[in-house]
Parts: sequence; C-alpha cells; structure tokens
Amino acid sequence: MLDRHRPSPGQDDLRGWEWRYLWRLTRSSALVTLTNRPVRGWSVSFSPDGTRLAVGWEDGHVDLWDVPGRRLLRVLADRATDEEHPYPGRVAFSPVRNLLAARTAPKEVTAYDLDSNEGRLLWQAPGQGWWEVRELAWSKDGARLVIYAGSDSRNLGDEVSVVHVASGKVEVRRTNVWSASIFLHHGAARLSPDNRWLYLARSDLAASRWDIRCIDLTTDQEVWQSETRSDWGLTALDVSPDGRYLASGSGFEDATIRIWDASSGRLVIPLEGHSAFLSALEFSTNGQRLVSAATDQTIRIWDTATWTERQVLRGHTDEVHAVALAERAGLLASTGKDGNLILWEWREEKPGGLPGYGRLPAKPPLPFEDSRVLLWCRNDPPEVLDLKSDTPPVALPELGPSRLILLSSDLIGRIVSPFGANLLLRWNGTNQILVHEMRGTEFRQVGAIPLNSTARPAVACSHPTRRLVAWTERPPSTALNLASVGAPDRRIQLTNDLPGLAELGFSEDGAYLWAATWEGGDPSAPNLRHLRAWHLDSRQQVAALYERVTAATVVAAAQQLVALVATNRDHQVVLCNLAQPAREPRRFPGRFFAEQLSVSPDGKWAAVATYGGLVRLLDLVRGEELAPLHAHQNATAGVAFSPDGRRLISTWGGREGVRLWDVRTWQPLLTLPGGGADLKVARWSAGGDVILAGPPWQAWRAPSREEIAAAEAQDDGKNSPP
Repeated sequence: MLDRHRPSPGQDDLRGWEWRYLWRLTRSSALVTLTNRPVRGWSVSFSPDGTRLAVGWEDGHVDLWDVPGRRLLRVLADRATDEEHPYPGRVAFSPVRNLLAARTAPKEVTAYDLDSNEGRLLWQAPGQGWWEVRELAWSKDGARLVIYAGSDSRNLGDEVSVVHVASGKVEVRRTNVWSASIFLHHGAARLSPDNRWLYLARSDLAASRWDIRCIDLTTDQEVWQSETRSDWGLTALDVSPDGRYLASGSGFEDATIRIWDASSGRLVIPLEGHSAFLSALEFSTNGQRLVSAATDQTIRIWDTATWTERQVLRGHTDEVHAVALAERAGLLASTGKDGNLILWEWREEKPGGLPGYGRLPAKPPLPFEDSRVLLWCRNDPPEVLDLKSDTPPVALPELGPSRLILLSSDLIGRIVSPFGANLLLRWNGTNQILVHEMRGTEFRQVGAIPLNSTARPAVACSHPTRRLVAWTERPPSTALNLASVGAPDRRIQLTNDLPGLAELGFSEDGAYLWAATWEGGDPSAPNLRHLRAWHLDSRQQVAALYERVTAATVVAAAQQLVALVATNRDHQVVLCNLAQPAREPRRFPGRFFAEQLSVSPDGKWAAVATYGGLVRLLDLVRGEELAPLHAHQNATAGVAFSPDGRRLISTWGGREGVRLWDVRTWQPLLTLPGGGADLKVARWSAGGDVILAGPPWQAWRAPSREEIAAAEAQDDGKNSPP
C-alpha cells in the first residue's frame, strides 16, 4: 500500500511524515533470522550464559543452536508425529546450569545435560489416551521443573506436575485442571521464587472462562483464587523475580496483560497494547522489564516501575508463539507461526520506545536543532537527548543546575522555540547572561551580556539568526532589555509600562518582540493578563492588549499578532495589525475554552485548539476563517504545524493522543494513540522527524527520506526513490 504512493517521474510527491512513519513500522527490527522452517516454532529457551539456544518445532524437532556462531549444533529430537497427533517440541533451560528440559516424545520430558552430553527421562504422561505437554517452566533456583500437560479427556482434564530434577521425583501432581483442549497454547503454571506457592492457570473452554489459583505446597491449601474472567483460556503466565507480581495473558477475545499481586491475587493494573491474544510472558532477571509476545506479530517490552510500554519489536510475519531472554548476552529470541527463529538485540533502555510511542524522561523537552531536545529538572544539570538515536540523554554538568537556565516563560509547558533554535541562555549567578550555542553534541559559550543587577533575570529569550537576546528583571521593574551577542555592551531598553513581565517571544524573522504578564503576577495562573509587541528596528510599540490572553505569537510575514483571549468559558481569536497599530483588532468569537495556537511557518494559517474538540482554522493573509476540523471526540488540547508547513498535529489523549492532518486538503491522515488524558503541548522536533506531546512527555519518530533511501539501497544494492 505504501509503494502505491511513490510518485512517478514528473508527479508531485504527496508523501509526508505519515508515510515515513508507516514505512518504519513495516521494517523488521530484528538482529538476525537464524533459520526459517515450514512449520511453527512453539518454544524457545537460552542457556544461562546465552551461548546456546534451544527451539521446539511443531513437527517434534528440538534443535540446539550455537548463538555466537549463529549455527545449528545438533538436533536433539527429530521424530515428526505419533500415529494420531503431532507433538510440538517444548524446551526450557535451567536458569543455573546447562541442563535442558525438552519434550522429545509424545508423552515424555527428557533432561539433557549439555556438559556431559547425557540425557535421562524426567517425566512420563500418566495413564492412557492422548497427552500434550504445553509448557515447561523451571523454578528460580533450578531445582524443580513445572510441567503443564493437557489431555483429550474431559474426565481427566489437564495436569500440572512439579518434578524434583535431581531425584526425578514428582513432588506435586494437580489433576483435573479443567480444559481438555486440543489447542496447543492453553496452559501455564509457575512456582514462586521460594518454591512455596504454585500459581496455576485453569481454563474451561466449555464455559469460556478462566481463573488463576495460588496453592500453598506445604499445606496443599488454596491461598487465593483470582476473579473469573470470560474468555477461552489463559495462555501465558510468569512471576517477577522478587515474587511480588504475577503477569497473565489470555487468548482470542482479550489481549490485555494483567498484573496481579502475587500474595493476594488482587489485580494491580491491566496493560493494553497488544491487539491479539498473548502467547508468552517473561520478566527480566532484575524484574525491571516484562517481555510479552502475541499473535498480533509483535513483541513488546514493558517498564515494571511505571507499567508502561517501552518498546515494540516488529519482524515476524505471523503469530509470535514464544520468546526468551539472554540478558548477559544482550539478546532476545523468538519463534512463531511463520517458522522464523529470530534474534533481537536486548537493551535495558531505549529512549522514546520507538518506532511506536514511548515515554520520554519526565523532564520537559525543549526542541533544539534537528532531532535534539534539552531536558531538565530544576535542581539538576540539563541533559541533551537525540530522539533519533538509541543513546541515553547526555548530562551537561558544565552548565550547572537547570535553575540557572533562562527561559522565555516561567511555565515550561508554554515554551515554543523557533525551529532550528540552538542558543541557550544561562545566568552566571552574579551579573551576566552567558550565551551558549550547540555545536555538534555540546554547548559552547559564544558570548556574555553584562547586567546592571546581581539578581537573576525574570525571563529571557534569544533569536538564533539575528543573535539577539531579550530579558527582563524581577518585579517591580518594567525594564525590557535587548542586546546583540556580538555587541553585548550596546544595550537597548524598550519603552514598557508593564511590570512583572513573565513571557517573551521573538517573531520567526526576529523583527518583532512580544511580552506579557501573568494574571495577578502569578505564573501558576493559566492566563496572561496584558500583552505588548514592539517592532525592533523602529523600537516602537505596535500592539497592546488589556485582556485575559491565553496564548499569543507574532507572525512577521503577515505583520500580525495572533492572540487567544478568554471570554468567560469561551474564547476569541484576536488579530492585531502590526503595520497599523491604531487600527482596531479583528475578532473571531468561538465557543469553549482555548489556550493553544500555532501558526504555519509561511505565516498563512493559524490553528487554534478548543476544548470543544474542534481545531479552528484562520487564513491570516485574507483574514478569513475556514470550516473547523472535527479533531477529537471530547476536546482538543494542543496543536502545532510541522516545520515544512505541510502537516498539522492536534492532541488530546488516550487512543486519540495525536491526530495528523494534511494542510493542503485538511484531511486526517493518521491517529497515534498515546499516554495521558490531556496532552496540552504539541510540538515537532526542529528537523520535523519527531512529534512530541505531553505531559506525560512522549515521542513518535519517522525516519528521514535520507535514512529510508539508505536502508532501501542496502536492501537491494541500489538507491530507491527517496
């Protein structure tokens, strides 16, 4: 579908950010595909050191791979079927030694000691009839093996056995565990880290229900039973290493991962992200991550501190049935219905969780050049994060605590930097504003502007092209100062009658400067009280508003100041003609509250986000209002034009986190689900490849055209159309 939109020679290229974003989602993020077989892979497991990988296939094959050498070592079992049923291979490495448990015959589990190359029978299915080993799971100490087996008899039901591996003794046998399913993915059981409790999935397919039972193995008494859920069955289970949490996943009708309190059976939180039933769950050894695999062809990695999705792995072309972690080797393995055995790179941290959506650090981001943003927490040094790389933020201790950074607003969330900004202003703690410029990956001081006072300036802003710095002093001063980085001693003081200025902003071309006070002098209030604008070459004041302004910006190309004014629970869009300051502003009344606006880079369009769910559109050249966009069902909180002016984003939250619009047709192109219910700030990275929204802050990235061309050239050995 994406290829259909590649332009032919001479055609306009209509592809925008959305095409590049979707293109990335079609790309595999796999490290390598070890093999592809014509049958499903049902089970996969790493040795403790990550150098060996076992995989069980639908036809009964159990293979052992050399991971560093990327080669098949041996086939432990190759019997294809019994007389009536296939019996998929099941594998599980001990967490403490090179001992592999594998289902290598219809009713048997064998333990293979890979150090001595010896194998011994560990378990046999009880009685007559057909039995299916559905899962093997070791205890945390490697002393016991939990075997979940299913039968074809409703009278017998499924069975869970706990085998003491050294002696071969079956210590626990729980029978008639519902089910009698022929589906190979039903059934899961785990031991608590101290081996005291057995967590048991009970799936009743006849009644379309399941629950989880916790059994105290010392007393054989039930400790708790989870609430009964309506679905065909529970398909995945795992316990966190500290024993606090139990993760479960079910099949067919419900793709929710549920996190339970392992001691009480209380539901802690549901995790939503997968769109089809869960096949496998595994906690990392430190418990900081949970890995999930599902039949929606994805593997997802979750942060267990916040229970948020951190990463999505795509590369399988059909259902994913099994995953395994080898953290010491930095690898993850998976297999599934497509017959692929895939290795992935395992990383504890992946900023932004791309290419899906991912949470950024909680520190508010300020866009700088290209895809880099500045992050800070008031008392810590600021950090630089490149949203196009997989590296963590880089701290800038040489700049000192973030409270020394001078911003254009006392409210971080209201900052909107010019595209491509690369200047950072810092107070030296005494009597100077230090000007830093981003060069490469670091900030270097390029100037210092002397102050008349030893007090920290209230607010400050810069214009990167004209190299201008504007700042105000603490109230009750009305001083509004302007200086050039190249001539810091030649200060200009603009005529101003407003004390307590708390927000400053340059126009895109640096020809105008505007300033405003917070209502009541309180920066925690959401509204600006008064607003002024100056033409810098003439030093004349060209606009003044004495109203409750919620947002404003100067559009030099249209010689207008665009402001949002609150009128009780409604709003007005106000256009002030900067070329004719005495002219009465034009007003466009609107319903519902509005506090976010954006102007296209060419100065033609203004977009206003309203809490009625609409995005109002104004043609600033003609001074006309267009039909609004019905953007979000409940409300629209943020809005922003892309740096190239071709796209507009609007934000709200949840499944309607970000909506992308074509500026030429005003048609919706893409909706990106996000976290948070009220994403008030919408931004683009300076290079236009990353969409930002928050708080909570999160990012969505599309590769550049150059990245796409390079990747496609690597695929087929020649350059593809960009």
